[in-house]
Amino acid sequence: MIIWSGVGILVPIVTFLSLILSELSTEFLFNSQNYYQAHGWPKLVGFFVAGIICKITEKKLNENWNSVFIDKETGEEVIIKTKHTFFFITMEMWGMIILPIFGIIFLFVRG
Repeated sequence: MIIWSGVGILVPIVTFLSLILSELSTEFLFNSQNYYQAHGWPKLVGFFVAGIICKITEKKLNENWNSVFIDKETGEEVIIKTKHTFFFITMEMWGMIILPIFGIIFLFVRG
């Protein structure tokens, strides 16, 4: 079961597309079908790119998706922020911590 809120479902989609793009560009640049599988750095780059995209996406969405209401009793502004999470982890955390950690793991794990 996949759990997300807001547009948190973009985390796996962006990660998948980033890794596919990393593989295709590696195959094109090195003219080898097995280079991506044999080396860890293309996966590291793919995860870092996905992380940066997730971080930027959440930052832009938080600028536009906040709702401002005025409390009738006090006259104060109340800001309601939409959370964008994937498995209860915000897109910012996915982008800045978890995806780069996956990239570092894949840098050293092969096969």
